[in-house]
Amino acid sequence: MSTSLYYSAVRPEPLSADERTEIDRLIAVHNDEFPFDAEVLDLYDSDIPNTVLNGSTKISNDETEIIPSLVYWFNALTELRHALPDAQWDVSLDDTPVDWDDEAGYSLPGLPDIS
Repeated sequence: MSTSLYYSAVRPEPLSADERTEIDRLIAVHNDEFPFDAEVLDLYDSDIPNTVLNGSTKISNDETEIIPSLVYWFNALTELRHALPDAQWDVSLDDTPVDWDDEAGYSLPGLPDIS
C-alpha cells in the first residue's frame, strides 16, 4: 500500500511570470537533489478554481527512505510556500493534514524527534 503527499495553493491571482520561474526553479532543484530513486514533486492541472499549484508525490515504501523522504519533501514544500506566501495552502499525507508552523514550516507531530 502506498502513501502520497498532496499539495495545492489557491489564490485569486494567477502566478506572475517571476513566480512561475521561481516555482519551476525550486521544483527542479528539489527534484534533482532528491537522494532516492523514487517519485518526485509532480504538478498537474486542477479543476478547482483559482488553484495556482496542485500536485502529489508518492512516498517510497522502503522503510529506510520513508522518514528522510517526508522530511525532504516537507522542506521543499516549505520553500514553495515561502515563494507564494499569499496563497491558501493545503498539504496532506493521504487524508491527514500536515501541520504548518510559521517558523519551522511543514511537519508532522513527532517527525522532528525521529528524523
